[in-house]
Amino acid sequence: TYAELAHHYGTAVLPARPYKPKDKAKAEVAVQVVERWILARLRHRRFFSLVELNTAIRQLRGQMNDRPLQRHKVSRRELFETLDKPVLRPLPPHPARKRQKTLLGRRKSDCVGATGHWCRRVRIPNWCALPSRASWLDLFGRSYARKCRNWPRNE
Repeated sequence: TYAELAHHYGTAVLPARPYKPKDKAKAEVAVQVVERWILARLRHRRFFSLVELNTAIRQLRGQMNDRPLQRHKVSRRELFETLDKPVLRPLPPHPARKRQKTLLGRRKSDCVGATGHWCRRVRIPNWCALPSRASWLDLFGRSYARKCRNWPRNE
């Protein structure tokens, strides 16, 4: 989930309120300025591959970050180096795992599973929402199956 991802990277999520454009104005204007500046410089050029276009955008992005801002008289890169970079922490050694929760069903033969993955000899309630992050089913702190395989649906 989004909360697990934020916890993994050691950050907090501060979402903007829905239907409140004042909350997002600075970010939206910053994106608009960068987009217009880059598109204005690329409008008369033709690109024959996505790699070529990305290379041109990367070069312009570097120029944009080195250009002094009107209000601060320093560049975006200098602001990042002095304000943001000193307080950044290193990323965790392993990337966040993609997880999803699946609604599992139980057959009459005490097989439990979903979408073709069925485990035998498991006695749990008819329907339980379980995270499918482990190789076995863990419900209420108790492991129910150690090996799951694909069993035919018509079994």
